[in-house]
Order: sequence, then structure tokens, then C-alpha cells
Amino acid sequence: MPVRLLALVVAIAALVVAAAPASGAAAPRRCGNVRLDQELKPDPKGLFGAYRIRSTHATCGAARAVALKYAQDLHALDHRTVSEGSWRCTFKEAHVAQQVYTACRRGSAKVTFAYKIPNG
Repeated sequence: MPVRLLALVVAIAALVVAAAPASGAAAPRRCGNVRLDQELKPDPKGLFGAYRIRSTHATCGAARAVALKYAQDLHALDHRTVSEGSWRCTFKEAHVAQQVYTACRRGSAKVTFAYKIPNG
């Protein structure tokens, strides 16, 4: 009987190890939105700003802060890559009017969001 119990414990341990995510593969955190009004001022009902903010290896507070800084930077879209403090942010075109997809990195930390651009 002890041999069967040991075999069962080993089998369960093998299943647990196989089901565990790979080390270093952190799942992105969902950090909400940073909404702005037409004049780039924070507004809980604003139609513009950073939406669907996700962070990996960064707190949601840091993710929202870098997204807000990017969204309020009047020259962020002048160049494909810009610095927002210690973060390097790059955007790519979205197939939606008045929107780009943005990824910001600092070391192993990454923040992504959809930037909805005010239409002037």
C-alpha cells in the first residue's frame, strides 16, 4: 500500500509542476484607464486618454502614471519613440481613427495601452 501512495504523490506532483506557468512569464496586470477631456485634463468621463492599460513587472500606479504622462505629452506622436521620464515609449498605428497602440519599457517592465487622441 505505501508504494501505491508514493506513486500517487509523485504523479500529483508531476501534474502540478506541468500545470505551473514558466518562470519569468509574468501575466500582464489590468490597470484600467486614464481618461482625459479635450484639453488633456483628467476627467473621469473623458473620451480621450489611455485605455486598457496593462503592466508587466510594474505596478498599476506606475503604469497609469506613465500612460498619463504620455497622453498629456503634446509631442509624443511627433516621433515613433519618445522618452517619458525613465520610460521609452513607442507607438504603432491602429486601424481605428484617432487611436494608436503604445508600448512603454523600462528594463524588464512593460506598459501597454491604446491611446485615444483628441481630435483637436
